[in-house]
Amino acid sequence: MYLNPKSEATWCKYFPTTLKGVAQAWITKGVKEGSITGWKDLSNRFKSKFSTANRREKTTAELMGLQQGEDESLRDNLTRFNNELFRITSLDQGLAVFALRNGLQAGKFFDFMVMHPLQTLEEALDASNKYIRAEEWNKTKSQFQSEAGKAKGQQSQGQGQRKGKAKASKPSSTLEPKKEKNPIYREI
Repeated sequence: MYLNPKSEATWCKYFPTTLKGVAQAWITKGVKEGSITGWKDLSNRFKSKFSTANRREKTTAELMGLQQGEDESLRDNLTRFNNELFRITSLDQGLAVFALRNGLQAGKFFDFMVMHPLQTLEEALDASNKYIRAEEWNKTKSQFQSEAGKAKGQQSQGQGQRKGKAKASKPSSTLEPKKEKNPIYREI
């Protein structure tokens, strides 16, 4: 196509060679020979057949299928949830809040949403940000404490090895029989 940039006939001729799979099968079997009038016609037919804009619009009810994974963080779950929200043009706020709560694993944020029924998605997302921060702070703190505990354990283990070496290097007085100061008393 770059060799002859002004020839639409060349573009139409070589375009099928750039396709694979379903698109190639469509153009070779689904488009009748001689039915294409030009490059605009071919590109419009191709776009109408394979454009993502032609996909069915998602509904708010489809959010009900989103469930937080067992080991999935609240942040990752809400990222997935938000990605799906962007695909819905006519959003029902109440149903979206219900779907968010319904998809959560048991935990502090789920408890909060049950105890404080939120009306709008904005309220729910604002509250979730606070719980995400708390979850991440707790995770960071527990990692820090775990690393500190490991370092302390290694340090005390190293001290225990030094003590053991120190004891081993000293001559043991229990191995030799004790000599009495006055052997005379012993014989009597």
